[in-house]
Amino acid sequence: MMPETIDPIAGRGPSGGRPAARPDAPVQAGAVLADGRTARDSGAGAGWQPAGAYRAPCRTLGDTLVIFEGPRRLVWARRGPDQWRPVRVWPDRDEHEDVLTRIAAGRPVLVVVEELPCSVPLLPEEAGQAPSELAGLVGADEHGLVLAVPGLDWLPAALRERGEEFVRRSRSIMETDPTLLLSAFITDGDAAAEPVRFAVRTSARRTRDAEIVLLPWM
Repeated sequence: MMPETIDPIAGRGPSGGRPAARPDAPVQAGAVLADGRTARDSGAGAGWQPAGAYRAPCRTLGDTLVIFEGPRRLVWARRGPDQWRPVRVWPDRDEHEDVLTRIAAGRPVLVVVEELPCSVPLLPEEAGQAPSELAGLVGADEHGLVLAVPGLDWLPAALRERGEEFVRRSRSIMETDPTLLLSAFITDGDAAAEPVRFAVRTSARRTRDAEIVLLPWM
């Protein structure tokens, strides 16, 4: 059976079934993850997650399409009880066309940068189940196998370069002004009139919708 995919605009798969983006696999707060890090309480929904729960890499808040740049872009499919395999990196061709059409029409898109560059830890059996098109993205770091998610590769070149430059400037600002870490995001306020805007997450904590809607141009 082919894994069911999600339409990032409509939010449902082609047969109206479950969304298929990166799953929040059952992880208990305090548990040691595959990459050696410790799972932390992430607020709502922390602790044990229901098997099969998904979190889409994008959602619509009001008229704004919010896209999470980072590990959520890796799409997974179930291969057994509490077992998953990576199947692709969001977006596919149709999803990409939908996003580009939205941008061309001037409709708002907010890119929330959660991790860039992004490497998703993989178990050996997960890497072994990955399709051939992901093989070139699998590598290793000091903790084990990882899959590198190409950063902002779905954006047109000019927007991608603007986003990458904004991320670099934001990180430089955070290094010199630690008080900014008290805020959830650093935003490109100068680009408020642009249809595509960027917000850089200032901590590793998962982004919440309630924080996004408080941004001045939402």
